[in-house]
Amino acid sequence: MIQLGTVLGAIMSDIVKARRMADEQAVLTAESYRDEPLMEGMSVPRIRMPEVVVEMPVIIEEGTAGRADEQDTPENVAGKMSDSVIDAAAATETPIPRARRDELRTLLARRIEAERERAPRRVDPANRLFTARDDPGASELRAQPLAAGEVTRRASRRAMIDLERAKPLGLSDEARGAVREAIDRNAARAAIKRPGVAPSMMVNVATASMKESADPRSVARVKIVLREEGLAWESMGDGDDEGRMVLTPE
Repeated sequence: MIQLGTVLGAIMSDIVKARRMADEQAVLTAESYRDEPLMEGMSVPRIRMPEVVVEMPVIIEEGTAGRADEQDTPENVAGKMSDSVIDAAAATETPIPRARRDELRTLLARRIEAERERAPRRVDPANRLFTARDDPGASELRAQPLAAGEVTRRASRRAMIDLERAKPLGLSDEARGAVREAIDRNAARAAIKRPGVAPSMMVNVATASMKESADPRSVARVKIVLREEGLAWESMGDGDDEGRMVLTPE
């Protein structure tokens, strides 16, 4: 057995490798054309794959419903977020006063707990495939709370506002910006104690298994359509600054 995602990933990876091999061959062909006077003016053939359609039979062996992220306690999250905020402000000329740091941690814990209680709920279809089979009495779609990272981000920003309203911290604009950036960057990671596991499906794709299957109805067919999209390196610098190279769609 193998995960369906692994099978699909292998197919896509092999198609990318095939395109690379074709491009390498096109380069070799171009060099040979250049060195041959009679072929020098001819166009060099290059293979493109604008669309690839793959159909394959699979036998679904089992499926797992996965597991949601396990949130950390408000106190632990508050400790991690306060450390991030304090470190961010300390890197500027106006750090958060030591006398206010315990107050910040307390406000963070209260705000995080309050935000979790009031966070809007949304329907999460992640377990749609397996809920009914594993627990016939359960609803097919389960309501899940708003993402823990977003709740933590909102709570942390509001805690900073509460701290400033109680008594101004005297932070510079640079420090305020650093604190906001630290909150946005660390909220999702700080909120989670143990990452969840995505739902998965185990399948059998061996041809021999298909032939041995007594009932053709137990064999499912998977069809995927892949479309080509090229990427090109582009410099993000301007003027004399070389900047950094990033991959952008062609």
